[in-house]
Amino acid sequence: MKKLILPFAALAVIACSDKKKDAIETAEPKNAITSSLDDAKWLIGKWQNVSDEGTLTETWMKESDSSYSAKTFFITGKDTAFSEFVRLVERNGNLVYIAQAAGQNDEKPVEFALTALEGGNFIFENPKHDYPNKIVYENYGDSIKARISGNKLGVESKEEFPMKKVK
Repeated sequence: MKKLILPFAALAVIACSDKKKDAIETAEPKNAITSSLDDAKWLIGKWQNVSDEGTLTETWMKESDSSYSAKTFFITGKDTAFSEFVRLVERNGNLVYIAQAAGQNDEKPVEFALTALEGGNFIFENPKHDYPNKIVYENYGDSIKARISGNKLGVESKEEFPMKKVK
């Protein structure tokens, strides 16, 4: 397995654009598919990956009948190397993944529309966002894999974040 700290450090730097914007960067809904929040209930709980480099934790909870939220942290020693707040919102029959990373994108959220639901796995995309353009969540029952991908500095790139359920 790749060292977790380097991909996560890269995620912290580029997950949300550093561009100064006045509003949320929204995903184009034209490719969105119909889905409900119930399709994502398997996300609820605490997911974690402990390695020599640190601990990645992502905790999902139900906010309301139309939204889930998650807090993601990567801790190295006593330091938080990365933190992100995510909301999964059901809007007009479509799921929207909204990421807001600390210190990124002028603290503004970036939206990704659900474009595919394959065997319970979610694919969210925002072709207008610089990097990542795609966020994937794969469900393996007691473990998940979050994956980001897109064109980074002219090169197709992909980073994976496997986690096991702890609660």
